Amino acid sequence: MSSVTKDTPIEAFVKPRGIITKQVSSLSGLLPSEYTPKDKIIYEVFAPQNIPRKQDMSYTVVNVDTVSQKLANDYTPVAATVQYVFEDHHSILPNMPNWEE
Repeated sequence: MSSVTKDTPIEAFVKPRGIITKQVSSLSGLLPSEYTPKDKIIYEVFAPQNIPRKQDMSYTVVNVDTVSQKLANDYTPVAATVQYVFEDHHSILPNMPNWEE
């Protein structure tokens, strides 16, 4: 393509009025949550009617018992609890939860 346009002068691109650049989750295209890892946040360009309004809920925080390495419960001492953020995979076909099989 560059050989075809080599004699064409380069023009500056002017962003159309109303076009907005927003940070979104690269996993879902929705607005990042406080738990979305920084390396999973990208910039996307939107027309005003297409700006995402919902927040990405793909990342979940859980409390883990550091002794048992299982989910913490009411009996787990605070000092033995650590929080982890993980990606919560869910079915893309809610009416067919076992579509992966």
